[in-house]
Amino acid sequence: MIGNIILAFIISINFTLTAGQEYSSNIFQDSTGVGDAIFSVLVDLETGGDSPLLLFISPQYNKFFEHDSLSYFKNLMGVSYFVDLPGVGNYIKLGVEHLFKYSDGYTEYQRISFVPELKIYPTDQTMLKANYTYQYLEYADYFKESEHIARLDFSIFPLTRTTVKLLGDMGRKNVKLIEYSDTYVRPAIGRRLPRIPVDYSISEEALYRIGYGIRISRSLTDYAGVYFQYTRRNLIGGEAPSSSGSVYIDSDIYDDPYAYDLTGFMVGTTVYLPLLIKVNLELGVETRDYLNTYTADSIALRKDNLKYFYLALKKSFPVGSRVLDLNLDYLYNQNDSNVEKYIYNMGAFRFFLSFSM
Repeated sequence: MIGNIILAFIISINFTLTAGQEYSSNIFQDSTGVGDAIFSVLVDLETGGDSPLLLFISPQYNKFFEHDSLSYFKNLMGVSYFVDLPGVGNYIKLGVEHLFKYSDGYTEYQRISFVPELKIYPTDQTMLKANYTYQYLEYADYFKESEHIARLDFSIFPLTRTTVKLLGDMGRKNVKLIEYSDTYVRPAIGRRLPRIPVDYSISEEALYRIGYGIRISRSLTDYAGVYFQYTRRNLIGGEAPSSSGSVYIDSDIYDDPYAYDLTGFMVGTTVYLPLLIKVNLELGVETRDYLNTYTADSIALRKDNLKYFYLALKKSFPVGSRVLDLNLDYLYNQNDSNVEKYIYNMGAFRFFLSFSM
């Protein structure tokens, strides 16, 4: 009996292998303009079937060709349990995740997250989605932090093919920093992210932020749609961390939403071309007003204006009962700043294949 249970569990596992190559013209996203090629391989394993219990594990390895010390291994694993509620599409999800990253002994950290979620359709023309995230992050011997984040999305379908989504979130973070001075740390690559400091200017202090926005989507035909999004985020309590001193670039930690106030606009379109080639195009602008980082003359606070262009193409090929996805994407960032170090351009091109079974 136990053997049959184990066999059924193995058979229910969904497997996806993704491998690809990226070239970035500015891996550190600063005025030095250092480029590199990165090879990535990712394995996704998750249970399928009709069980409300979902288990998953996703190991990933990224290899930098010119800057081998930046190469890293990362693994995300977790479990979720779904509870169906009365009504079509209504549910509660309970989940926990663990993330571990290791890079040549310099960027080792782990993160534990608890992520419950509620999704309901109060009426035929509305949808409410709410989730709460608690995460505890431990970064080597330098600092530990815990964060509470509550998000609320309320969608309205006022017209056929039109969706209006109201976005809201609140966050609270506590940081405990172990002081050290002038320690050089090799950075890791990020995407569309600012350079954020290791040397925080606060210790044992709580930070509070609030965010809100609106997203409007319109389906023009069965094969084309457009969307627009406005986002605003503000620090409402605590002393913002400084972005001066030794820095990392790491998309999992150092895009610190407590370091600056943000205003963002984005417009995009999704189109299916002949042969069901999916094309996604986005143009966006973000203004970031830093709250505790000054220019070289210490007169004005740092202010960045980021413009970005993103283009992605995807084509799926059936291989028997399996699927092979071909993905191409290109990202271009242009960042203007009153701090010379952060004036830069960056182009990143990626090509990767995903095979699911």
